[in-house]
Amino acid sequence: MLASQVQKVSPARLRSFSTSRHPHFEHNLNGSYCINALLLYQPLPSIEENPPFSAQQVNVQHFPTIPIAEWVHQGQPNLVLKTVKSFIEWRKQETLPPSAYRTFNVLYDDPNTTRDEDYRFGVACEIPQEKTIDHSNIEKKHIPAGLCATVRLIGDDSQIGAYVHELYASWLPSTLFVLRDFPIFIERVRFYPEVGAADAITDIYLPIEEAQSK
Repeated sequence: MLASQVQKVSPARLRSFSTSRHPHFEHNLNGSYCINALLLYQPLPSIEENPPFSAQQVNVQHFPTIPIAEWVHQGQPNLVLKTVKSFIEWRKQETLPPSAYRTFNVLYDDPNTTRDEDYRFGVACEIPQEKTIDHSNIEKKHIPAGLCATVRLIGDDSQIGAYVHELYASWLPSTLFVLRDFPIFIERVRFYPEVGAADAITDIYLPIEEAQSK
């Protein structure tokens, strides 16, 4: 099932998504940033007893349209690193450093319930609106404007699954919002080696809209 589908998701399905393998960013030898090929299996903590964040920490905000260059990895999750390294090289050639242009991942599919050949993971960065792209695997796209529920994670990626689960399974049903037609995405605000893993900052965005009254 696609994260972009606007529909209710069962608690069991949410639990499956929340225990997905979430790749880490690491620093490679030439000083660029990439995703760790060793995708993690993180056991889901008791969310009901130990939620990773409180409802007061969730902000609902209007996210503006942002032009991005995106390489959508399709295929085995453990081959994401190859895609990311290629994207990094292109980004360096195009002079789009993380210090000046925001870094995003788009979580299209759950690797635990998606066939390897169908699995998609978006690797993206912000680009100038006027920029043209001449690359067979990279497309110019936009993260569309709209409401997003956002929560900030400080620390390594091991808690991303729990944060996603809490947004979907606990926070969203307690509101008057529903999902809108764009996948959940994350922004890498600060990451290694700029900061240590424990001080990394990741913003998680859940695209939402107000529910239509019947």
